[in-house]
Order: sequence, then C-alpha cells, then structure tokens
Amino acid sequence: MIIIGCDYHPGVQQIAFVDTDTGEFQETRLQHREQAEQFYRELAMRGVRVRLGIEASGQARWFERLLTELQMELWIGDAASTRSSTLLDVAQAVGLSAVEKVRSARGPARNE
Repeated sequence: MIIIGCDYHPGVQQIAFVDTDTGEFQETRLQHREQAEQFYRELAMRGVRVRLGIEASGQARWFERLLTELQMELWIGDAASTRSSTLLDVAQAVGLSAVEKVRSARGPARNE
C-alpha cells in the first residue's frame, strides 16, 4: 500500500508518500491538474492500493471524483481541527505506523 499525505491547492499538490511494503519515502510536487491525474492513474494501472489524506477543500471535487473512479481510499480531515504541520504528519494521520521510522531515517521534513 502507498499512503499519501497531500497538501492540496487547486493549481498544485505537494505530496509525501510512503510505500508500506518497502518503507520507501518520497516527496514531490504535482504542478497542475493534468500532472496530478497522470500520477494517480499510473498508480492505479500498476494495481497499487492507495490511501490518501487531505484537508477538506471545496476546490477538490474533481480530485475526489478521480480518486473514487480509481478506487483509491480517500480520508478527508477537517482543516480547522487538523493539527498536522507536515506532510509526514498527514501520512501518519491516515494510518502509517512506520512513519516515525521514516522520519528518523531521513531527518526533519523539508519544504521543497
């Protein structure tokens, strides 16, 4: 499974994700809607299970529909009550117990 923490904005997504099978961690920026759609469709074509967490946003309807179409698990948090300060924290909030090991291995999260 890949667990993704997503800082969603209408024109860009900053994501951090961990493969729970390998422990591999990556961060990337998806610059526009087309790039984001391609990224998630490629994961679906590979047959990867995905759990993605975002804060609630009225601008994300197309994104919610895409993830539903691709049968990806979407967790939406209330922005007012979310205490997450980094994408790793968002990933942890959607169920990644190994995120502390990843954080320890790579050091503090970087904002790119």
